[in-house]
Amino acid sequence: MRLRLAIPVLCCLLLAAHFLRERSLVFVALTMLSIPLLFVTNHWVVRGMQLFFILASMEWIHTTVGLVLERKAMGLPWMRMAIILGGAAVLTLGSAGIVNTRDLSRKGPDGRHVIG
Repeated sequence: MRLRLAIPVLCCLLLAAHFLRERSLVFVALTMLSIPLLFVTNHWVVRGMQLFFILASMEWIHTTVGLVLERKAMGLPWMRMAIILGGAAVLTLGSAGIVNTRDLSRKGPDGRHVIG
């Protein structure tokens, strides 16, 4: 289970580096503090982390669009940058699915699935 969380942890570190580049130290701290939450199996924490990764992927998309427009306006190459940042967005969005499918679902005494 912990090895499967390597990708979400990597996404958190990557997002923290992005915020550090933007000098948003509060977001760096919040992103770094979210890493231990990946190991909590409470249902609401998992849903919160999914929301976190969805919002983080939206931040990557927002950054990508802004930089593409800026580089196009200056006549600079932009395709490689768009592919890299788009990959970061996809990987981050995929992390929302990874935290959902980790070993949270187990069977209770009645045979029904229990989460948390």
